[in-house]
Amino acid sequence: MKQQELADRIGINMQSLSKIERGVNYPTFDTLEKIMDVLGVTPNELLSGEWKYIDHTEPYIMDIIKREQDFNVSLDYLSE
Repeated sequence: MKQQELADRIGINMQSLSKIERGVNYPTFDTLEKIMDVLGVTPNELLSGEWKYIDHTEPYIMDIIKREQDFNVSLDYLSE
């Protein structure tokens, strides 16, 4: 993926993305989430730069955390 395409898909300009890549600026958490979503990587993969031997349950855990409100059900419904 080209730098301009990534910048467009996460909603920032290419100069801002370039500064993030070079360590001049730090991305917001929202921007980090967008980058992870677009690239299909986990937080650990993105921040470490390592894609081998990563526990691939991490994306599922992140999804559960994002949907935490869905799990706020009463104990009465758990038996169903």
